[in-house]
Amino acid sequence: MLNNSIYLIYKSIGPSSFACVNQLRHSLGAEKAGHIGTLDPFAEGLLPVFVNRATRLIPYLEVASKTYRALVVLGAKSTSLDANGELVSKQELSFQAYYALLKDDAALAKAQIQQLVGVSEQEIPLYSAKKVNGKKLYEYARQNQSVEKQYKTIEVTAAKLLNFQGIISQTELAELDLAKLEQLYTERLNELKQQKAWPNPTLFPAAKARLQMKKLAKPLEQAAISAWCKFTPTLYFDIEFTVSKGTFIRALVADLGKRLGTEAYTLRLLRTKVGQFDLADAHSESEWQDLFAQTKSETERAKLGLNLQTAFSNLPNYVCNDKEHKWLLQGRTLSFYQKELAKKPEYSTEHLWKNLINLPAMSIIKQRQYVLAIYEGQVIALLSLQEMEQGLQLVPERMLFSHEDL
Repeated sequence: MLNNSIYLIYKSIGPSSFACVNQLRHSLGAEKAGHIGTLDPFAEGLLPVFVNRATRLIPYLEVASKTYRALVVLGAKSTSLDANGELVSKQELSFQAYYALLKDDAALAKAQIQQLVGVSEQEIPLYSAKKVNGKKLYEYARQNQSVEKQYKTIEVTAAKLLNFQGIISQTELAELDLAKLEQLYTERLNELKQQKAWPNPTLFPAAKARLQMKKLAKPLEQAAISAWCKFTPTLYFDIEFTVSKGTFIRALVADLGKRLGTEAYTLRLLRTKVGQFDLADAHSESEWQDLFAQTKSETERAKLGLNLQTAFSNLPNYVCNDKEHKWLLQGRTLSFYQKELAKKPEYSTEHLWKNLINLPAMSIIKQRQYVLAIYEGQVIALLSLQEMEQGLQLVPERMLFSHEDL
């Protein structure tokens, strides 16, 4: 049996998404492999990979929302808006700015983060692969060539400050008076400058422990942090965003910095969810290699991944009989009529309802009701349930097999 499974990879910092996909494809000996949502090399986290016939469902799933955690540095801007760029506009936060952001349980920061929620036009970062006149934007940037700004419509459905870490602790903020806090801030900032060392935030390692991952990405101090640039960060935010397809988190972070009256860039980026897929169910590249080494047959390796029924448990299933299976492979629509109009019982809407499983579940894909066609325990097609004048019909949207497979 052909392996048509889905594998959830925990992509580490460094390799490209395409390199991870190619490695998995070669390890499985798969004909095809594709993924949902490209992660930049500096980013880590969930990368769903589809192999063989499962790749045909990617266009219907890539519109799913995605959830990220961003480790944000306040007080500086990066040319690429992330840790790969050169730091510019760098200016340590003054104590007054620091205190204003964090007083009253970071009320000001939380309010501005919440303002990012909604639909907006986002300027596409200059350091991106978006093409203009056949040329990628980052190529214009590297050649110091001007290019017209590009925008796209995005939606942020949730934005939340999960935690923050600075050179003054939350306990100190709550217990010390203003004069003592300012003195402490100045002393610690001067000490860090003399040491020429970056404070090591512990926000993300704690997140990894919560997710109970076995083999994790590189420690924070090994991330692609710019060299010492006469700038000492004094405050980090750990922010969670849920966004639409194609949203640049680093651009959201830069926008937030402006809203807070300073600059900001993304030091680390961790993707935790893609649609219904969750990082907690993923394995690192090396873990997958270990698992594949312990299995020999394609059937056994297919079972290590998610089968399509399990992966799309939110969709209703329609169990096909032999005739319906043949019709679908030929690309034909299955029509079901009101009882009094049906020529045979199997052509009635009653037959349709009887063979639909998990009907109350609604798909989030393009706001339409999608149905998985099942034959002999295997997903053979993605259908859409549509009304017609005298009943209902199941229309093929994407076939995993064709009449040639009969």
